[in-house]
Amino acid sequence: MKRSGLYIIMCIFGLLGWAGCSEDAMLPDEQTNVPSKTLLTLNFAIEGENAASRAEGDDSPEHPAVDWEDDIVTLQVFIKHADDTWEEPIYLWDITGSPYTIKLNDLDLTETTVYVGANLTMEQTQAFIQQETDDAAYTFTNNAFDLVTDLSPYSTENSDLTGRRHIAMFCTEGIVPQVIEKDEDGKPTKYTTSGFSLKRMVAKILVTCKADETITDGETNVDYVPVSESFEGWIRQSDVKYLVNGLNRKTYIMQQIDPKATEPYANVVDPNNRLSESVSNNGDFYFQPIEGAYDSPYLRSALPFVKTSLSSYTEGIYCPENTFALDETIQLEGQQPQITHVCVAAKFTPQNLWVEYDLFDYVANQQNIEPEVKEAIKQLRPSDGKPGDVVEIECTSEAVASQLLLSSLQRANNRNGFPEGTYFYHNKKKAFYTYGAMGRDGVSMDDIDTNPGVFGDFVPYIGGWGYYYTYVDNREDYELTPNDWNEFYRHGQVERNRYYILNITGFSRPGSSVTNPNYIMVHTYSLPWEKGGSGEITLNPEDEIK
Repeated sequence: MKRSGLYIIMCIFGLLGWAGCSEDAMLPDEQTNVPSKTLLTLNFAIEGENAASRAEGDDSPEHPAVDWEDDIVTLQVFIKHADDTWEEPIYLWDITGSPYTIKLNDLDLTETTVYVGANLTMEQTQAFIQQETDDAAYTFTNNAFDLVTDLSPYSTENSDLTGRRHIAMFCTEGIVPQVIEKDEDGKPTKYTTSGFSLKRMVAKILVTCKADETITDGETNVDYVPVSESFEGWIRQSDVKYLVNGLNRKTYIMQQIDPKATEPYANVVDPNNRLSESVSNNGDFYFQPIEGAYDSPYLRSALPFVKTSLSSYTEGIYCPENTFALDETIQLEGQQPQITHVCVAAKFTPQNLWVEYDLFDYVANQQNIEPEVKEAIKQLRPSDGKPGDVVEIECTSEAVASQLLLSSLQRANNRNGFPEGTYFYHNKKKAFYTYGAMGRDGVSMDDIDTNPGVFGDFVPYIGGWGYYYTYVDNREDYELTPNDWNEFYRHGQVERNRYYILNITGFSRPGSSVTNPNYIMVHTYSLPWEKGGSGEITLNPEDEIK
């Protein structure tokens, strides 16, 4: 790698902007400014935006970014000579926007190609040169849901999971500088570049939920999401959470496009491009089942969906690019966890419950239950029941169902320590049970005490939480996706610098673990961080992530 005399004006304020970030020690120190003989003017813009940084003004694009998503704290400049040798990468602070002029010490740029990145660490800077020379990819240093923090914050909430406050970006192609001024001897002294288009190196995913406008038996001033007629009950908007799973652990610094690809939604070349060849190499991807993780710090709350306000959304979780070559003959044999997908956790309160008949007397004798709830439960008591029976009732409100689930746990002294809201689903009868009713219908409490966690045909839904998943759909405009799994997964490409807004339009069955996925109905809006199309996906509960 060549080393030319490079002198750059640095700004103390720019350096302070990096204070507290984990990558501080990985960047070169400030250099002294001395007279130079070559000037290079860089013109650049962030793809999908009209300004290179907020310092240039907010032009309010159709799909606005979070105020810091456009920040360019440092700029990295790469100069490649015609003989395939490279100058040392140039690090610039105090980036006030485009155009930006840098000073070089007598460097001939007439037969060079220039590339530009932003907010890169030194490792990422070197990874780009390795990519260009050896087709090498950058490997993420973390191995968890927040591995994306090498390139960006974990989410727009900018949580404490990361110290990053900006997003790594890279240009879409190299540019040959143009001479705009020569000295008296005809030697070029000033160059300029046509506009670099910078892409954020991550995608952003948001989950939203359609509102159920028909709810009349829920709590006042609480929003609910739709559930199907065969899955009656209540899911609150505030009780729907999501995270991104099946993460790619490798990425190219500059996006690679396959010019021969026939599908525009699947033309990005990935370091792990062929799923069939990478299924046994778990180190290339991060996947973790999330059943029971409703309190995970990685989960983010879904938002209410308002189609007329699509352009106002900015929230989401960031994730690395993850694409793969389409193969008409591929048979899925465990590759699904390597395709980036969205896991959804939703807390459900069932309306139709099997309860122990004795529970009605227990509730009637409690002093801390709301009078209207106690009276409603009294009205549900079957006239032909007797102690020891298990009876089915249809709860008249969410408050009634919640109280019955809680009282059943309390009445049995909750021997297994289940949290409030827990219900039990009978796999064969497809019915919902309270704790006490479950203990009388096929499972003895003594057996549970002897062998904790074994509930026969019953599945405990801890705290009422169920788990679902869906892929995103990278096409901007598409019709209803076929339910055939091999047809469905192929559209689950995740590209950098795109904003995927998923709209859950309904829940059709109780959620379960990711080894037995269940129905959720989803629209995906695939947006190039400014606009996009829509379509509908219905997940097949018979398919499996293995």
